[in-house]
Amino acid sequence: MSLNYHTPPMTIRDALVFGSRALAASSLSPHLDAHILLAHALNVEKAALFTHPETILSALQKKTYTACVLRARTQEPIAYITGSKEFFGLSFFVNKWVLVPRPETETLVECALSLAKNLKTEKCSLLDIGTGSGCIIISLAQNLHEKNYSYYGVDISRRALQTAEKNARAHGLHRRIAFIQSDLMQKTANLRLANNIIISANLPYISPEKYQKLAPCIKNFEPQRALLTGKDGLACSMRLLRQIKIAQNLRNKTVSLCMEIEPEHVPALTVAITSLWDRSHIHVIKDASGNERVLFLKTHV
Repeated sequence: MSLNYHTPPMTIRDALVFGSRALAASSLSPHLDAHILLAHALNVEKAALFTHPETILSALQKKTYTACVLRARTQEPIAYITGSKEFFGLSFFVNKWVLVPRPETETLVECALSLAKNLKTEKCSLLDIGTGSGCIIISLAQNLHEKNYSYYGVDISRRALQTAEKNARAHGLHRRIAFIQSDLMQKTANLRLANNIIISANLPYISPEKYQKLAPCIKNFEPQRALLTGKDGLACSMRLLRQIKIAQNLRNKTVSLCMEIEPEHVPALTVAITSLWDRSHIHVIKDASGNERVLFLKTHV
């Protein structure tokens, strides 16, 4: 269908019908996407679209909305078009330098939160490795109010860290979270950490074979190096485990790791952990869809 919508005027109702039809072939949720894009173009909440559906769009609003629909037809993620994504009850700025936050990653946040809240100590250091947009570490800091907890967001990408810092500032947490550019934990050796350490990690875990089968909205738009790693998808996870094992500033401390994983990686990661630590506690947590999604490790380094 043509996207040159020339018929004057265009009401909110007309715009939603137009958007839904335009996105029908490229989206699994064309009606929802049309609502999100129109609310973005009009700079209103989605609920406002239902209140006055007869409201006529200005020429600029119509142009902006049509441009958004055009982008969405290429299967560009809606979050990149609007520049925002909801995660764990918070709104995050996102762009092409970071992954779009996923609902299944909330399972990782819940795991780390539960650990932190149940600690019988006044001090804890929380490190988020591969922080991306910062959605994990910011969600943790937002929900934990202990004064002596320290927070670190770590990423190899400078642009990703800039995005994370922007999000931390937007939520008033920029003074509580330190951001570090590092390849995993390579440049965290000088951090003075508490005796209790919680590490969250949502690292690349997609193999080349699986990467080729990803949906176009992911493969064609989201940052490849935040998804793809090694021939089997285990390279980053294995490197992180080895870095934790040898890190001098983790010596004689209790370390808890919450790491998002591919379900099929559980056996290999379990073998790796048991070979690195004689005594450790391993537990795998399922996400809301019933998939094994978070590997929990507790050990004394």
